[in-house]
Amino acid sequence: MEWPLGSHGMGKGSQRLLCPTLIGRDEQLAVLAELLAGAARGQGQTIVIGGEAGVGKTALIRTFSENARAAASRVLVGECTEIEARSPLGPFLHIVEIARRSSLIRVEDAQRVAPLPQGGEIDATTRPRLYQGIARLFAGIARAASLVIVVEDLHWADEATLELFRYLPRHTKAERIILIGTYRTDELHRRHPLRPVLADLAAARSARTMELAALDRGATGRVIRETLRLSRDAPAAFVDALYGRCEGNPFFIEETLDAMRARGALRERDGEWLGVDSPELSLPDSVRDAVDRRYGLLSDDAKRVLRIAAVIGQRFEFDLLAMVAEISREGLIEVLRSAIEAQLVVESDERGSFAFRHSLTRESVLADLLEPERRDWHRAIGLALEASERAGPEELAYHFDAAGLRERAFRAHLGAAERARALAAFVPARDHLRRAVELAGPDDDALRLDAELAQAEAWVDPSKGERAWEAVAQQALTADRTLEAGQAFAYVGALQVHSGSPRALANLSRAIELLEPLGPTRELAHAYDYLTQWHLYNGEREPGLRVGSRGLEIAERVGAKARAIGMRVTLALLEGDGRDSAAVRHDQIVVFRAAIDQINALERPSPGASVAVGAGPLKGATGPLSRFYNLLCFAHRAMLAPERDAVLAEWRTWAEAVHHSDAGGLLTVRAERAIGRGDFDEALRCTAETVDAGSYAVGPLMLEAFVLAARDGPDAAHGRLARVRAMTLRPGASNAVDRDAAQIHLLAGDVGAVLQRPGASPQHLNPRIAIAVITALYASRVAGDVDAFAAWCTRAEQFRERVDVARFAATYADAERAVQAGDTGRALLDIEAVADAMERFDAPAIATSLRLRRVELLRDRDPAAANARLARVVAFWRGAKAAWYLGRLEQWARERYLAWPMDPAATRPGTIATPTKSLTERELDVARLVALGLTNREIADRLVISERTAEGHVQRILDKLGFRSRSQIAAWHASSGREAVTTG
Repeated sequence: MEWPLGSHGMGKGSQRLLCPTLIGRDEQLAVLAELLAGAARGQGQTIVIGGEAGVGKTALIRTFSENARAAASRVLVGECTEIEARSPLGPFLHIVEIARRSSLIRVEDAQRVAPLPQGGEIDATTRPRLYQGIARLFAGIARAASLVIVVEDLHWADEATLELFRYLPRHTKAERIILIGTYRTDELHRRHPLRPVLADLAAARSARTMELAALDRGATGRVIRETLRLSRDAPAAFVDALYGRCEGNPFFIEETLDAMRARGALRERDGEWLGVDSPELSLPDSVRDAVDRRYGLLSDDAKRVLRIAAVIGQRFEFDLLAMVAEISREGLIEVLRSAIEAQLVVESDERGSFAFRHSLTRESVLADLLEPERRDWHRAIGLALEASERAGPEELAYHFDAAGLRERAFRAHLGAAERARALAAFVPARDHLRRAVELAGPDDDALRLDAELAQAEAWVDPSKGERAWEAVAQQALTADRTLEAGQAFAYVGALQVHSGSPRALANLSRAIELLEPLGPTRELAHAYDYLTQWHLYNGEREPGLRVGSRGLEIAERVGAKARAIGMRVTLALLEGDGRDSAAVRHDQIVVFRAAIDQINALERPSPGASVAVGAGPLKGATGPLSRFYNLLCFAHRAMLAPERDAVLAEWRTWAEAVHHSDAGGLLTVRAERAIGRGDFDEALRCTAETVDAGSYAVGPLMLEAFVLAARDGPDAAHGRLARVRAMTLRPGASNAVDRDAAQIHLLAGDVGAVLQRPGASPQHLNPRIAIAVITALYASRVAGDVDAFAAWCTRAEQFRERVDVARFAATYADAERAVQAGDTGRALLDIEAVADAMERFDAPAIATSLRLRRVELLRDRDPAAANARLARVVAFWRGAKAAWYLGRLEQWARERYLAWPMDPAATRPGTIATPTKSLTERELDVARLVALGLTNREIADRLVISERTAEGHVQRILDKLGFRSRSQIAAWHASSGREAVTTG
């Protein structure tokens, strides 16, 4: 969609009475121009513009778009409509199609952004692959010139459109792209799905927001003068009356003026307007009155055609309208010409496409229809669309449903659900299936429909999906359909395995009990697969091996090759559970590598075969392959083996090949690695890209909490920690949360919190638990808790014979006992070995704590060595931009009379260099006052500037330093080694 040029510029003799210029939006245009300039420099920009209906959002975007095109930028516009609210990615797919028709992208590239083929596997990997494909198309267009992407009316957007709108800012940061969204503020009720999207964009600081206010009285007067082309300002009484009635809404002002002209209250004679000076002002009561008056001037045939157009939607095609209205092309042209002259309809840039001038215009025309008329026209439109074979199933479902054509609506909703499912748009898929179930006839397989709906419910909300599958299981038992009952119990159990519900065992056992008498089936293999995983997660080795062997046998017999490969991996994990030796580790690594190779051989397409973005080169294998890469990567990590980085690189290369940046938690692993390297910015970029919900979000949230705590202080992490603890977690996950939270407590020096919930349980001996034991040992020593220290030493002893990183728990216990025995030399060597291991394991909090412990022991023996070791620690956290923790470190060093290393970024007096920009003298003054705890008002008083100017200085400091809070500025100033800056 593009707006017709000149559609808002009118002369005095024109039939269309519109304001020719944009009034009262200079500041907003300047902001958009600034964003365009930033995009031209390769800095992707996003802005969301809100405002009530008619306040001028579209006029603002139209004017900006004309300016952008004049600056050689490209502008592509998509629009969300009320009718298409359940059409996945409607505006973005429309934009892709416009780009294809405009030859901005190749046909084959556009075709890759398409639904999965029939039967394609739908899982959490599908949607991000599709989003990444769309982002790449936009980036390709932007290489030739800056690209402006506009999505209008986000308040009517479907779930997938909103998710993609949230996704794009993170993936176009380095592209010459501006993403603009508009929405009606008066449509956003408390639970509107757009609200959390806006909140997330604001929290991530990935988008600017702008809210258009109504025009003030002065601007209202200018709109009147420009619209009527008056040589002087309109009389104050006229302006006051119109301002009081329209409340500064530009659309209402134009509608009201034109309605007055239409009924003769305003008349043009000899180039002047009569009526503005009339003391008796009779203004319309509403916009509908204004539309009705212009609508009333049309012929009866034109009114009938326009009512049909309103039933079609906000946009309508010429050929479809002609077919349904049964009117000749010449007759329809005349009708549309009269509607355009009456300012009810505008012509779109798309050939043969028209639209109502405003959604309020369409709503007013629709109000003229009786309900039986609406049903009849919906029926005629639906049948015409069906015959043309050009409409999507969502549009057919809308019209057939409104027409009361049950069977056709049922089929259309099923088709719409399938298309939504192919796009991994799970909410629309669920909604269409819900309606299909309601419309099902007596001959339709209700149980099959309920099973499909249960799976859709599970995609959206696993807990609701679990209840829905339980209902399907009972229905199947009642209907004596054993296979379906067993399948349903297996799905219930699988969901419960993921959530950690203790009922998983009973449901999976029930599924097997029902399915075993039927012989080997894929459903039975599925049930055994998840029962094996249940035993693995609960540390039940023997029963896990027993059921896993049976499940593997069945999977191989029924030809479920991918499931058989996955079960061999689970069995390998069970074989090694509770046993640790170099041979076991080696065997597991061999199994993981073999699984990767086998899946690749199983799923790789034939040479030269074309691959859609939605499908990926390995079809449905993203889930298994991701799991195997994750396991292989962690196996090398646990052994502190250098091969780990090579596996991670291979995993990333594969993920990029299937257009899915977060296949199986890859981004979480990359974020862990980035934190270990001290690249916290990269870690945040990785966690920000994750789109998985539920328990899959735990890892990214914990990593973000750690980074925020280091940079802004522990309080900044509370929100994410609370979200994590509110999630449903599977067995053992609570220990993992406590273990990761203990690292945050360690940064804060809160050893009491570490000991209260250390995250180490007696029954688990995995490498991560050993990290928790080392942390608890350190905390108990700092706390001076002799009993706790002895208990944790005993716990550490369990890891002494391990061959992986866990063995360092015993090494650290030995080191602290050596300190107590006066053998400081041995303690220094052991602590350094443990700290190095923790660093290689990407656990910087405990690694730093151990290095500081070593600095303490060295301080009296070798002060120079102690200072050198401290400098190494400080360099790591400076590179991580951990301002808050650096402040704590500096305090720790000064309390021990250690030399605080100067920041290499500090340069000439008056300027402190940062990785990207330098602060001015005035900004340094403001930073010093922020460090002293002054508010913006207090800073303004101290520096004799306005409060708004002070606020602007603070914001520029945050932007230049890459910070998000005033506390970071304060900690940065304290750690810079500078004396107080005079204000002059």
